[in-house]
Amino acid sequence: MTDNESLQQIRRGYWLRQARDRKRITLAGAAHAAGLADTSGSTVSHWEDGSRPIKVVHLERLAAAYGVPVEFFMHPMATDDERLDLAIAVASGLEREDWEAEQAQGRADAAARDAEPRRRSA
Repeated sequence: MTDNESLQQIRRGYWLRQARDRKRITLAGAAHAAGLADTSGSTVSHWEDGSRPIKVVHLERLAAAYGVPVEFFMHPMATDDERLDLAIAVASGLEREDWEAEQAQGRADAAARDAEPRRRSA
């Protein structure tokens, strides 16, 4: 499995879990909706944690049960954690740029002061 496929599987599982929780469906209920035995909740759990791939037929059934277009799961977007990590990284980068700009301005101001002619006291 490629890194991209692994990432997609993890994202798919994350959104499967979010959709199931929103509908307040148990793991057993999700297993039943997917066409598995009610005792197959652990299989659903593995799909949700990204440790096991899900067949398209099961994905289609779950999407229908959750009231979500199957395309949402076929091409899952970044998880909330991924989006938060990105926002933090961007904010940290901007904060660093601001700090560096302040430091550069401070050095420029100091250099300008040093370059000014000195007045003599009377």
